[in-house]
Amino acid sequence: AQGLQQFASGQNIDMLIVLPHKHSFFERLFAKENTDDILRTVTIPVLCLHE
Repeated sequence: AQGLQQFASGQNIDMLIVLPHKHSFFERLFAKENTDDILRTVTIPVLCLHE
């Protein structure tokens, strides 16, 4: 997520759009939530669209 923030700053991006997807039971147990990490890290507005 920090790399995404650096890229957005370097490219003068005003908003980030993410498309989170639903995880299976085992993915929820063991996988890291990328969207949550992005929301906590970036300083630009984030629009979350659902599939």
